[in-house]
Amino acid sequence: MITFKTLKWKNFLSTGNAFTEIDFTRSTSTLIVGENGSGKSTMLDALCFVLFNKPFRAINKPQLVNAVNDKALEVEIEFAVGTNEYKIRRGIKPNYFEIYCNAKMIDQDAALRDMQKYLEEAILKLNYKSFTQIVILGSASFTPFMQLPLGSRREIIEDILDIQIFTVMNVVLKEKINKLKDTIRDIESEVEISKSKTILQQKYLSTLENDKQTKIADMQGQINAIEDSIKTFEEQATTTVTAKDLLGNPKERIKKLRNFRDQFTTQITKVRKELDFYEKHNDCPTCKQGISHDFKAEIKIERHRKIGELQEANKKIENEFTQLNDALEKFVDLSDQLVDINNEIITNQKFLTKLNAEISHAKVNVADITEEKDKLKALAK
Repeated sequence: MITFKTLKWKNFLSTGNAFTEIDFTRSTSTLIVGENGSGKSTMLDALCFVLFNKPFRAINKPQLVNAVNDKALEVEIEFAVGTNEYKIRRGIKPNYFEIYCNAKMIDQDAALRDMQKYLEEAILKLNYKSFTQIVILGSASFTPFMQLPLGSRREIIEDILDIQIFTVMNVVLKEKINKLKDTIRDIESEVEISKSKTILQQKYLSTLENDKQTKIADMQGQINAIEDSIKTFEEQATTTVTAKDLLGNPKERIKKLRNFRDQFTTQITKVRKELDFYEKHNDCPTCKQGISHDFKAEIKIERHRKIGELQEANKKIENEFTQLNDALEKFVDLSDQLVDINNEIITNQKFLTKLNAEISHAKVNVADITEEKDKLKALAK
C-alpha cells in the first residue's frame, strides 16, 4: 500500500518560486477545500506529474512551467511502500528525474523511460491510467469504469489484482502465434514451390525417358541403314571382282603383245633389207656370180608377200593393243572402285561398331535418370 507523506512544488502552473507544501501525515485523512482557482487541481496535476511525468488535466507539458519565471519547475513527493521510504523529484528547465529509496538515490545510468517504467512497475505497481481511475477520482477528467475501453479496464483490474503477468503472457503468446503464422505461410509457400518443382521434375523425367527412347530408335535406324549400305557395298565389291576376273591380267597380255610386235618389226626390217638388196644388186656378194632375173623376181614377190603378212599381223596386234589398253583402263577403274568400296565398308563397319556401343550404353546407363528420380523423391518428401 502507498502512504503519501508530503508533496511540494514551485514554479508549477500559477505558483511562484517558493515551495508550496502539503503534509499528508498531520491526520489520518486530509481534506482540501477552496474556491475555484485556489489550486486544488494544481495539487492533483503536481502529484500526477511527479509520479508519471504528465499532469492530471489535459495540459501540455511546456505549459506547466510558470509563465513569469519560465524555469526551475520542481515537484517533490515523499511516500512509503511497506517498510521502504521513497522520494521522487522531477523538474523542468532544467529537466531531471530522481528516485530515492531510503534516502539513497537510485542509479541514474538507465534511460528516463526505463526509470519511469521501474517506478510504475516495481514501486507504485500502478500506471497513469490506473492511478487516475483508482487513486484520483477527479470530476474534470474522470471516466466511469464501465465506460472505459476494454483494454483500459483490463489494465486497471490487472493493476488492482497485480496480475499484469497475464497480459505479458498474452503479448508473448500473440507474438509466438504471429511468428508461427509467418512460419506456416513460409512453409505453405515452400510446399507450393515444391509442388511446382515436382511437376516440372516429372515432366523433365518424362522428357529424359522419351529422349532416351528416341535416341535409341534413331541410332537403331542408323544401324539398319548402315547395315543395308554395307550389304550394298559388298554386292558391288563382288560384282567388281567378277568383272576384274573376266578381264584377266591386261598388263601381262600387253607385255606379250609388245614382244610379238617387236619381233614382227624386226622381221619386217630384215625382209625389207633383203628386198632392197635384190633390187640394187645383180651379183651375189659371196660367190660373185650373177643373179638371174627370174630368181630376183621370185624373191621379190615372196619378200613382198612376207612383208604383207607381217604388216597384217602387226595391224592385228595394234588392234589388240587398243582393246587391251581399254581393258587396262577399265581394270584400273575397277581396282580403284574396289578400293573405294572396301574403304566405305571399313568406314561403315567402324561407325556401326560405334553406334552399337552407344546404343548399348544408352540402354544400360540410367545414371542421369536415377539421379533425377532421387531429386523427385526429395521434392515429394
